[in-house]
Amino acid sequence: HPTTSIRAIESYSQPQVATTAASTRKAPPLLSEAKILFDAQAYLETITKAESLLQLQPCHPEAWTLIARAYANLGEYQKATDYCKQVLKIDPSAIALLYLLAQIAEVQGHPEKAKHWLKRIIYIEPNSPYAYLELAALYGKEREPDRAKKMKETALKLLKQLPPNTPIDPHDRLTAGELLQQIYSS
Repeated sequence: HPTTSIRAIESYSQPQVATTAASTRKAPPLLSEAKILFDAQAYLETITKAESLLQLQPCHPEAWTLIARAYANLGEYQKATDYCKQVLKIDPSAIALLYLLAQIAEVQGHPEKAKHWLKRIIYIEPNSPYAYLELAALYGKEREPDRAKKMKETALKLLKQLPPNTPIDPHDRLTAGELLQQIYSS
């Protein structure tokens, strides 16, 4: 099933700094640099770069998100969780972070919490095949085959309605067509 390997995050308080024209000009390069560092798996450097952006723009959800993901990939789950919650204060419908919280909960052995986050994703975005597949996997692990089957069928139905090149995972790295192919070949 489509899971992303993760590792974690910690609470970080940001001073409230007024956004100026100069700080707005610096933000895009800082964000781009942080994304490049993240993609290169330079997680500590990603955190430093994203924190620099937050000094300029304290409510920048992408910076908070990158920090949360970086901490998760470092295995610092509490820090990742804290950053996720900061993002959710800014944007309660940040689906990528809800997926991350579900993954952290699952890795930490809390399937009920994971299901809570996945159901919240479905509440916000009912046409989320990835969330249905994750729920199917959790129900399968809990030996609830009827629920698992229902979730998987719903995911398949949604996937078939999408153009094959539609990104459907939380980080836009997997398309509907690729996921359908994975499901049918398993």
